Amino acid sequence: MWFDNEEAMKDLQNAFDEKGVHEVKAIVVKDLCKGVVSRAVIRWLKSRFTGVPWFISTKEWKPDWALQELKGEHVQLLLIPQVTAGCYRRRVSAQIW
Repeated sequence: MWFDNEEAMKDLQNAFDEKGVHEVKAIVVKDLCKGVVSRAVIRWLKSRFTGVPWFISTKEWKPDWALQELKGEHVQLLLIPQVTAGCYRRRVSAQIW
């Protein structure tokens, strides 16, 4: 299910309510850069579960949704795989020439 519009976010809310999930101890995000993790999902999680630590793993070098939406949140871990970092470094080096 893609969570990129208001209708889909209502479906996400209903799924949590049906399971009785009203409180969490942490939020773990695993972003494989396939378009599933979006600003809408991050905003929803942020508004629904406040004051909890975030643990994030992403294959994107500078994920907009993390850098902009999670300012001021308790991000305990932002893991970017070595391969992603290496690709970014090579791209930047190539732009210098």
